[in-house]
Parts: sequence; C-alpha cells; structure tokens
Amino acid sequence: MSNQTPGIGTSRNGNETSPTKPLNPNHLTRAQIQHHIELFGSKLILDGKDLQGEDLSGFKLSATSFISANLSNITLIQAILDSTDFGNAIMVNAKLVKANLSSANLQGINLEGSDLSETNMEDTNMGKGNLKKTCFKKSNLSRANVESAEFTSAILIEANLVEIKAQKTDFTKSDLNKSNLYNGNFTEAIFVEANLQNVVSSVGYSSAVYFIRANFRNAKLDFSRLTGANFRQAELSGSSLNSAKLDKTDFSEANLTSANLSAATMNQSNLSNANLTNAILRQTKLGSSNLQNAIMQNAILENADLSTVNALNANFCGANLTGVKFNGANLQGAKYDKNTIWPQGIIPSIVGAVLVEVK
Repeated sequence: MSNQTPGIGTSRNGNETSPTKPLNPNHLTRAQIQHHIELFGSKLILDGKDLQGEDLSGFKLSATSFISANLSNITLIQAILDSTDFGNAIMVNAKLVKANLSSANLQGINLEGSDLSETNMEDTNMGKGNLKKTCFKKSNLSRANVESAEFTSAILIEANLVEIKAQKTDFTKSDLNKSNLYNGNFTEAIFVEANLQNVVSSVGYSSAVYFIRANFRNAKLDFSRLTGANFRQAELSGSSLNSAKLDKTDFSEANLTSANLSAATMNQSNLSNANLTNAILRQTKLGSSNLQNAIMQNAILENADLSTVNALNANFCGANLTGVKFNGANLQGAKYDKNTIWPQGIIPSIVGAVLVEVK
C-alpha cells in the first residue's frame, strides 16, 4: 500500500472527501484544508492548487507541498510552514506575519508585495525569487539562500541576515536600516540607492558588490571583506570600516566624512573627489590609490601608507600626516595649511604641495 499523502479532494481509497464540491475544482477553501488536516495530518499535497484569498492563519502545514500553487492574497499569519515546498508558487500580496518558514523551499516564488514581518525564515531557499516590495521587517533570514533573487524596494529593517547567501542578488532601493549582515556572502550583489544606515557586523568575503549611491550613514562594518566593491557617490558619513579589506574598491565622489577607516586595507582604490573630512585613517594602507581632488581636511592619517598614491590637487588642510609614507606619491597641487602636520623629512613645497591660508 502506498504511504503517499493524498492530494486535496480525494481520500486514500479515491473517494471524494471534501465537505462541499467547489465550483472551481482547483480552488480550495479553508474548510476543505481543515477537513484534510483532520483526516490526514499537516503534510498535504497542494501542488498547482488555487487558494487565492483564503485565510489559513495559525494552520499547521509543516512539510506541505505548494509547488506552482496560486496563493495570491492568502493569509497565513502565525502559520506553521516549516519544511514546506513553495517552489515556483505565486504568493503576491500575501500576509505571513510571524509565520514559521524555517527550512522551507521558496525557490522561484513570486512574493511581490507580501508581508513577512517577524517571520522565521532561517535556512530557507528563496533563490531566483521575486521579492520586490516585500516586507521582511524584523524577520530572521539567517543562513537563507537568496542567490539571484530580486529584493528591489523590499523592506528589511532590523532583519537578521547572518550568514545569508546573496550572490548576484538585487537589493536596489531596498531598506536594510539596522539589519545584521554578519558573515553574509553578497558577491556581485546590487545595492544601488539602498538604505544601509546603522547596519551592524562585518560582511563576509564578498567581492564586486555594487553600493552605488547607497546610504551607509553610521553603519558598523568593521573587519568586512569587500574587495572590488563599488561605493561610488555612496553616503558613508560616520560609518566604521575599521580593519576592513577594501583593495581595488571605488569610493569616487563618496561622502566619508568622519568615517573610521583605521587599519583598513585599501590598496589600488579610487577615492578621487571623495570627501574624507575628519575621517580617521590611522595605519590605513592606501598604496597606489587615486586620491585626486580628494578632500582630506582635518583627517587623521597617522602612520598610514600612501606610497605611490596620486594625490593631485588633494586637500590636506589641517590633516595629521604624522608618520605617513609618501614614497613615490604624486602630491602636485595638493593643498595644505599651517595646521597640517607633515611626516618627518617631507618639505611640502619641494614635493609640489601648495600652501593656502586658513579661512
């Protein structure tokens, strides 16, 4: 005898078991689902079924299969959905607040516009899913796989993204304020114009991430590994990237005012036209980087390595350059004032720097 769980509408002997026969044979009601749970338990086969608009709040549907089902506008508030299979399902504008979706398969799902606030989604698979305009506020997505998914304009405020796998994922214009990105993999992910204010914890090895015009104000990204990232025109004022790995990173036209980049590795990076006023770069490695027209006013660069940098027309007024290595650097036209502290042995006029009056 087969032990396979029956689909809705038939019993194990093949007879109709639904309380009423639906007008649409593929549409199922709350009453029908409840009836089958009572008969067969929570593990149901609902592949391809139509549950649009139904309210299954609080239902226990662990390990149920919803493959390619139509679940648009469904309500599953506080539902138990661990280990369920929602592969390629349509769940537009659904409500899953405080639901348990741990270890569920949502690969290829369409969740656009849905509310998954305070939902447990640890270890879920949402690869290639459509998560545009979806709300994950305060949700747990730790260790989830969202590779190549679309989170455009999604809300991830205070979300837990610890060890998330988000390679090639699109977070354009998404809101990740106060989210936890610890040890996540965001290689080739896109965060164009995303809000990452106050994000906490270090990002794991993630190369070639696009943060163009993203907002990182007061973010805590110490020890992050973001080699080759693009922060062009990004807002990073007050952020902390202490000891971060940022080689070959683009910070051109970025605002790094009062940022902490102490002991960061930023060799061969582009900081042209960046604003580093009052930034802290103690022992930072900037070898062969482009600092052309960068504003380093009142910045602290004690014992930093600026060997072979291009600092053409950079502004070092009021900067502390004690112990800085300028071996082979281009300082032509670099501005300084009477408050600039140069490293021992450097005569600014000889290296082409220009003295300006303090305003």
